[in-house]
Amino acid sequence: MPKTNYELSLEAKRLDGTDFFCGLTFPVGDTHCSFIVGGWAGGVVGLSSIDGLDASENQTTKTASSRRTGGIVSSVRVTPERISNDWMTRSWTRRSPRARVHIRVEMELSRPLGVALGD
Repeated sequence: MPKTNYELSLEAKRLDGTDFFCGLTFPVGDTHCSFIVGGWAGGVVGLSSIDGLDASENQTTKTASSRRTGGIVSSVRVTPERISNDWMTRSWTRRSPRARVHIRVEMELSRPLGVALGD
């Protein structure tokens, strides 16, 4: 399984529920990250976690409440220095060797590659 220099595509549609829609967990070098769609009461899109900050708190956060019930098609691109996605406000770029990418404990079962669904 690649750990860098790859792209994943995700296609999903919410049929019901109001909170966490889905989280795509993927490898980033020797660690993992999750692309979150519809987190924190259904409206947050972003990466979790970056330097200890969840998708609702870091530079990749985007509010997307209008997309809560619609279908999504999205891609995540991973390189040694960047994680990018067309939904996020900004890509994440490794600006220092101490920059940390990791996942929340709830996403551990999705490693090394998986999709978690909420309610």
